[in-house]
Amino acid sequence: MANAALKNRDETMIKDAASTNNEFSEMETAILSFIPNGMERPRPLNELTMLVVGKDSLNERRKVRDLINHLVVVHHIPIGARYTKPNGYYIATNDHERDLAIEPLISQVVELERRIQSLVNTDFSQNKKPAELETYHNHLAKQVLLF
Repeated sequence: MANAALKNRDETMIKDAASTNNEFSEMETAILSFIPNGMERPRPLNELTMLVVGKDSLNERRKVRDLINHLVVVHHIPIGARYTKPNGYYIATNDHERDLAIEPLISQVVELERRIQSLVNTDFSQNKKPAELETYHNHLAKQVLLF
């Protein structure tokens, strides 16, 4: 019974986030009410998740992050994240805060481009693993056998 209620709540959250109209869902409104204006005292994700959902788990954090993304992309709310202490989410109130929110996103894009390029350049005609990777795999296999 409790699992059905959780599943129903999760489905409602997903439907709320998927809405494309200009109205905020109940979850989005809750998130916005707990994210502070300005970056001086950002709200950490685990605290935000507890306030909005009532419990903190990786799955719940993911849902809150997805809803924050939806607020930024669909509703154009300038929500930024600070990754240094004090860390957390905030609503940018000026160009400087917005620019600081953009910097780590650009870094993520650069790293993703590197990863994509590495995957694109993978040569499957080579059947041999790089020596370092082979050594590492052997080490892990021994650890598993010893366990």
